[in-house]
Amino acid sequence: MDDSKKKAEKKPTGKSLLNLKEAAEMLGGVDPMTVRRMIKTGRLPGVKIHIKSVRVRRQDIEKYISDEIVRWQIENGTLIDID
Repeated sequence: MDDSKKKAEKKPTGKSLLNLKEAAEMLGGVDPMTVRRMIKTGRLPGVKIHIKSVRVRRQDIEKYISDEIVRWQIENGTLIDID
């Protein structure tokens, strides 16, 4: 198998800290600057690893997405109570 096929088949790593570009991709392809603004306004927690470097925990993005889905369902009356 040549190198180009290996790269195409490479699966995403399970790393827990993502840079802004990776976080943006996980949030549906938003601009990395949007992720930076979300951190600045407190909508998404960030981890400062250097004076100019910020990372986002994968679990925080997953929680944000889950919370947004629930919020949308509540606002639109589509939330189903399972209990």
